[in-house]
Amino acid sequence: MHYGLQVSQSFEEGVHDPTKKVWDEIEDEYKCEELMTWFVVKGQDLSENEKVPYSFYRNVRVGGSLKIKEDMLASHHDSAEGPRYYDRSTCRTHVMFTVDLSKVSSNLQKFRGKNGKDYYKIQFQIQATFRSAEIEYEWTLKETGELHGKAKARYVAY
Repeated sequence: MHYGLQVSQSFEEGVHDPTKKVWDEIEDEYKCEELMTWFVVKGQDLSENEKVPYSFYRNVRVGGSLKIKEDMLASHHDSAEGPRYYDRSTCRTHVMFTVDLSKVSSNLQKFRGKNGKDYYKIQFQIQATFRSAEIEYEWTLKETGELHGKAKARYVAY
């Protein structure tokens, strides 16, 4: 199995699928949506209790909801590297995080977009710890270093 999550990044003509091109009003640029980032790919060697950290960010308009939802995905896709884009036929949610940052909004750094609107760039780290029968995920806010979510998922067979 492959384990990871969906991300978006700056759209690159000739590199990304044009059907995945969307306008990001906050960053004032085109993004490629539904890209996959895999924490681990099928057949990858891991040590018991190995911790694998990944850094990400989400932009949220000031005044918008600070409840961040993140689906951790599993895929049984046949390729060694996993699918490049979210594939509804092979990807399934196996853990869903919902993290409420409304109580720590004063610790979040504000930015002003090119459109003049303020937003938070919420930088976080998801750390996956792989064990023989489960994966444990921890969601940490980079600005404070505080743990804001923890979940365990047992491996499933498809």
